[in-house]
Amino acid sequence: MGIAFSPSNGGVTTPLGHEILYGMPFSDPEKQREYKREWQRARRERTRQDPDERSGTQLQSPDDVLTVLEEQVDRLRRDSRLRSTDRAKAIAQLAALSLKVLESRDIERKVEGIESVIRMREPKTLLGRSRAA
Repeated sequence: MGIAFSPSNGGVTTPLGHEILYGMPFSDPEKQREYKREWQRARRERTRQDPDERSGTQLQSPDDVLTVLEEQVDRLRRDSRLRSTDRAKAIAQLAALSLKVLESRDIERKVEGIESVIRMREPKTLLGRSRAA
């Protein structure tokens, strides 16, 4: 005599006839899998509904990134729940990222300038030869 599983009610029956039902999601493997699936679905749904994504902010240029970084620094400065050391670390990281964005914006502008000079010179050549030759 031992403990018998009763699949009809989702529990077990002891040798004395007492039923022990699986009440917690982790005690029954199938319920555990179902709970985990539902938890992951809910988590994905929360991620999809992130407030920053709903605002429609699309980062297509370095200036867009700088705008978002400025907003985040302002939020950090206003957040009274953070310790000053944590706030300083976060702002320092955002500042470092801002410097990288500024560098990439400067490089982008230099490349655009070079491309415009090349476009101005292209009409002066015919089939790879200059007009003077």
